[in-house]
Amino acid sequence: LTESGGDAVSWSWSGPDGFNSTAQNPTISDAAPVNSGTYYVTVTDGNGCTNIDSTDVTVHPTPTVSPGSNSPVCEGGDINLTEDGGDAVSWSWSGPDGFNSTAQNPTISDAAPVNSGTYYVTVTDGNGCTNIDSTDVIVYSAPTVTPGSNSPICEGNDLNLTESGGDAVSWSWSGPDGFNSTAQN
Repeated sequence: LTESGGDAVSWSWSGPDGFNSTAQNPTISDAAPVNSGTYYVTVTDGNGCTNIDSTDVTVHPTPTVSPGSNSPVCEGGDINLTEDGGDAVSWSWSGPDGFNSTAQNPTISDAAPVNSGTYYVTVTDGNGCTNIDSTDVIVYSAPTVTPGSNSPICEGNDLNLTESGGDAVSWSWSGPDGFNSTAQN
C-alpha cells in the first residue's frame, strides 16, 4: 500500500481482515483473497490537520492445479499427461529428457525409460495468477524376448519352440497353420 500526498508526518491505515498500520507504505506479506477490499488511510500533517482517503485492493485466488498421468506405462506406449484444475487458461509443462509443452493434456508417444521422472506443470488463470504442481511418471522397460527353435527338423518330428528372455511372466505364440500357444516353450 502506498500514500504519496507529500505533506503528512503520520499515517493511520485500516482495512479488511483487521488490518492496521502506522507505516506510510505498509506491506501485507503472503496476501490472500481475504485481504481484498477497501483500505483507508488517515494522514496528519505538521499542523495536526488530518485528511482521509481510500484505495480498493483485489487479491485474486491462486489457480487450482491438478496434474496426473496414466503412469505407469510400458516402453513403446503413450504417456498421457493431464491437468484438470479447472480455472487455467494456459499451461507450461516441463520434464525429463528435455520435455516441454504448452498443451493442457500433452501426450508423449513411443515412451522409453528415459521419459520416467517428475513432470511439472505451471498453470496461469485469466487474472495472470500462476500455480505449479507435479506428477511422477514411470516407464517400464520392454521385456527381453529371445525366441528360438530346434528348426530345421524332418517331417514327423517334434518342433520345439523356446523363449529364454528371462523376465517374462506370460507368453503368446502365433504362427503358421493357425498355431497359437500360451506356453513359454
